[in-house]
Amino acid sequence: MIKQGNGFSLGEQQEKLNMLDLNGSEFNPQHIMAERDIEREILTEGEMYKDILLKLWTMKDKAEKQELISKFIDTVVLKKNSDGSFEIEQINFRETFIEQFDKLFKLGLIDVPQKYEELGITNYFRMAVNIDKKQLDDYIEKNEN
Repeated sequence: MIKQGNGFSLGEQQEKLNMLDLNGSEFNPQHIMAERDIEREILTEGEMYKDILLKLWTMKDKAEKQELISKFIDTVVLKKNSDGSFEIEQINFRETFIEQFDKLFKLGLIDVPQKYEELGITNYFRMAVNIDKKQLDDYIEKNEN
């Protein structure tokens, strides 16, 4: 049995999620944050999350991809390199997307990549507002039956 970084197997983690009565639950920021953190633990172990997203993307046809992109992006400025490849110079997101993103970020429900440089190498880390112990305890107590 493969154990995840948190000491539980995928089956054990899925069993915990299945025990929650989501139909009878109220969805509040704490609930969403707890679910997000649980899902992140399950999916980010190894390359699972990236593989799932890539698989879902490759299953879409051209029209579906265009429709999805157009929900978030207004315009894109591309630069053609001397070798014929393209480089993205600027992405202009739709105002509605920016407003929703801002609203979710202020509630702590969204992760934001933060750029940092170390020894001349640019890296990114995810910045998120995680729930505190009291919020987690309240969430668990409310959802245990």
